[in-house]
This record gives sequence, structure tokens and C-alpha cells, in this order.
Amino acid sequence: MLRAAITTIFAIFLAFPSFALEGVKSVSFLEGWRDRQGLHWAGVLVDLEPGWITYWRSTQGGGIPPAFNVKRRENLSGHTLFHPKPERLEQFEKYVLGYKNQVLFPISFKSENADADIHVSAHFHFAICSDVCVPARFEIDTNLAADANQGVKNIKAALNQGFRSANSIGVHKVACDIRYSDQSFVIETMLNWPAELPLQHVVLEYPSASHWVSPTEVSANGSGTVFSTVIQNYGSSNFLERSKLNLALLTDTALVELEGC
Repeated sequence: MLRAAITTIFAIFLAFPSFALEGVKSVSFLEGWRDRQGLHWAGVLVDLEPGWITYWRSTQGGGIPPAFNVKRRENLSGHTLFHPKPERLEQFEKYVLGYKNQVLFPISFKSENADADIHVSAHFHFAICSDVCVPARFEIDTNLAADANQGVKNIKAALNQGFRSANSIGVHKVACDIRYSDQSFVIETMLNWPAELPLQHVVLEYPSASHWVSPTEVSANGSGTVFSTVIQNYGSSNFLERSKLNLALLTDTALVELEGC
């Protein structure tokens, strides 16, 4: 018999609680399953009211990305929050990447002992937006049993939702150039993007608090499609880790990510 995971979820709204209650129908924690490598897969399911949205992992300076912060743990050495393929949504007369209606965020937990339960207390932070944007925090206190079996199909679907490799869509050659000038990095990526997959949105990501990534501009020349981005450097070093650059290309049906430069 499967042992039920003991899960407690509290909603703590950091501002404008009446709007937050209106914007969120519910938040659920899916216990998931333990795989053969000892990774435990679970998920946070956010159900929104009509007219409200929440953000993808890159907000381009306009919001709060989802985050899962562990406070206490037992039999846990690490975790990773995954973000399903987003939609291109209009907000405040501009476009952002995010989700409406319902979204499931998969989470992997790395156990120290694959045969033992995992206990984790954590905060799940995210923001919801309609006419206003509201930050919210949900507290999760859960015991993940080694033989758990809940929401497996939905979590796997969220992990695979719309993701495509560059090779699978015919992108085989990628050229990248970086120039540094006036406290800014100018990054140009050129590739042979297929015409049958119209681009909806392009985002260059770089995980650094001392750098500001501008919106990516898309143009074409005789050799392919060029993606140009300026990263402003507010730190003391003019060093950029090329391996941490990530170009995310969104179409109506797919999300393609190119890592490094």
C-alpha cells in the first residue's frame, strides 16, 4: 500500500490580498514518483482565475519568476525547478512569456538514500498579473515517500511540453560573436532558422545580478537569421561566461533552447 505524503500548503499573499485571492483558484502539490536513479519527481500545480497570468523563468525585468526555495530538508541533497513551454502573452501594452489558466511546474529532488522518504519544507514564490501584479508565496511542508505515485502522467507531460532540439528542426550550424564596448556586451547569434516555423518571441538569458539583458532583435541576411542582444555590465569585471548564455526561441508549437556561445 502506498503511504500518503503529508503535505501542507499555506498561501501567504505579500500585497493586496483581495486581488491575490481573486487571481488564484488553487495551488496543489503533486507527490510524483521516485525513479531508478533516486531522483524524486514532483510538481506544483497553479490554477489561475480567468484574466490572470503568471510568469515564465525569464521576465525581462517586468515581473517575478517562479522560484522554489527549500528551508528545511531530510534525505535531500539538491533540487531543480523546471518551467514548461510558455505562451506569448500581452500585458500592459507589451509582450511577456508566461502562463494563463493552469500551469504545472515539475520539480526534481535528489535523494541521499533512494529507498528512504524525503522531507522538505519550502517556499514557492511567484507573481500573478491582471490589471495589477501581485507577488505570492506558498509554504509547502511535505513528506515524499519512496513509493509515491501521484500525478505521474501530468508531470511527465509538463517536462516534455513543446520542447524541441535544434537538430530536430533542422538547425545544424550556429555562429556566435561577442564584442565588448562601453560597459556592454554586444552578442550576435546567426543560424539557419527554418521558415516554416515562424518565431513568436526570442529571449537571451544570462544569470547574473550585475548584468542587464536587453530585448533581442531579430533580422535576416543572406546567410540566415541574426539575433542581436546587448548585455549591459554593471559589475567590476568585463568578463562574460559564454557557457551560461542561453537563447530561447519560441514558436506556436515549440520551444528551442541554444546553450552557450
